[in-house]
Amino acid sequence: AESLGASGRDLITAVVAGYEFAGSAMNMPVSTRDLYVAAVVAGKLNDFDHAAMSQALLLAGYLSPGRNGLASPFADEYWISNGQIARSAVEAVMLIKNGFQTVDIRTVNTMPWTMDCDKLGNQWQILDTYIKPYPCCRNIHAAVDLALLLSKQNNLRGSEISRIDITKSKGFYVGKERLDATSTRTRAQFNIYHCVASAILFGKLDQRDFSKASIANAEVRKLSDKVFLYQKPKEKLSPGLPSGYTTMVITTNDGKRIEGALKHASGDPESPLSVEEMRKLCMDRFRILLSDKQSRRLYKAIQMLEGYDNITEFTKLLSVAK
Repeated sequence: AESLGASGRDLITAVVAGYEFAGSAMNMPVSTRDLYVAAVVAGKLNDFDHAAMSQALLLAGYLSPGRNGLASPFADEYWISNGQIARSAVEAVMLIKNGFQTVDIRTVNTMPWTMDCDKLGNQWQILDTYIKPYPCCRNIHAAVDLALLLSKQNNLRGSEISRIDITKSKGFYVGKERLDATSTRTRAQFNIYHCVASAILFGKLDQRDFSKASIANAEVRKLSDKVFLYQKPKEKLSPGLPSGYTTMVITTNDGKRIEGALKHASGDPESPLSVEEMRKLCMDRFRILLSDKQSRRLYKAIQMLEGYDNITEFTKLLSVAK
């Protein structure tokens, strides 16, 4: 968008197009979908028509780093692979823009994936997008919400807990192994035991809880060993806890049972963050790198993004002062 001198409206349009594609291609492997989404966004910014976009998508697939091997998603270098994916897509768009020719993807009878295009432009996917308040796997968030809520309501300390039982009928895309002290940040972000233990011990879960020191923290590791996960309710831990929800039962050292259930985690389209919660989430993230003054300017600018004639004036606010 910067190199093209695109407007804020152009950028928003391209981002929405990317979400529309992603939401209509949910049966694709994630890295494959990322590749095509990046091509759609870049193609939209370059004002591609259907034929050009079709060729860019096909060429992006051909240039994909997956053809030369892709790093494990559990490796800390996965962000590099994601960068290569986006680069392949942008390069495909640039080649098509400069006259390179390939086949029209619409003329290919057999494709390894399909899209549900019936709802395109009618049911906007960007309005059905999950916003993650915690930097971990989405399907851990409800358990983190429960851990924070129950521990705060009952003024619980980690040393007072003998075990934590968590159940959910579906949707646990998490690492089920117990972390060791040298586990990677990415493995910790996909590990429900580490996330729940950290949330209870520190009353929050943010990027600092996935540092090497936090993963090796003996107190976190001791409490995480007391967390147990069941994909389906095992012998109904409590008749009062509804099926289909994420449920949690915390048992204290004196035998007290503290129970809770949650259908939608905070940030789910069914349980959206409030305006104030969204502002706090953004400001907390911005302040990791930017000054408080610049963070406030950036947040204000985001609210007015559509009014920028040239996106470069906006993206200057993303730069870290030297």
